[in-house]
Amino acid sequence: MYIFETGRQKGKTETLIDWVKAKPNRVIVTISYKECDRLIKKYGLSSNQVCTYNSTLPRARGLEVAIDNLDLVLEQVYGDVKIVTLTKED
Repeated sequence: MYIFETGRQKGKTETLIDWVKAKPNRVIVTISYKECDRLIKKYGLSSNQVCTYNSTLPRARGLEVAIDNLDLVLEQVYGDVKIVTLTKED
């Protein structure tokens, strides 16, 4: 798992757009339908390249998933999340 952390308006979403366009088996998970629509319209994505966190992801073999604004997704699901841990593979 790759963690891309930087400040606001620093190109994180654009990086994910390039990533999802590079292969047909990739999808970006977003916080809302409004954000899905924005990405589809602004970047010319198809509806199978972007979905919300509460949508059912296709269980396609080899599907690669990126989550945009994970902090907002966790907040929406669990409320005020104070600490998270991750296992990062070297």
